[in-house]
Amino acid sequence: HITLDKAYRLEQLIDEFFEITRYNLQTITLTKKHIDLYYMLVQMTDEFYPQLAAKGKQVVLHASEDLTVFGDPDKLARVFNNILKNAAAY
Repeated sequence: HITLDKAYRLEQLIDEFFEITRYNLQTITLTKKHIDLYYMLVQMTDEFYPQLAAKGKQVVLHASEDLTVFGDPDKLARVFNNILKNAAAY
């Protein structure tokens, strides 16, 4: 089971490496708009709750409910997804 987990992690790292390489070779286009960041973070922490709880971890969100930001929602979601994924893994 540990070996399989490490193989999956290695696959993820390789995929991320190739994606970073692709980003370095191209211009990243940001589609900016107003985002309800609080709602996005609540959704993401709810999504990761089972993985974190299984490892005895939890996410505590200290943010105002009216937290908004002007940015690219897809890119921001990816950043926070990676942070939570790493928190669950380590």
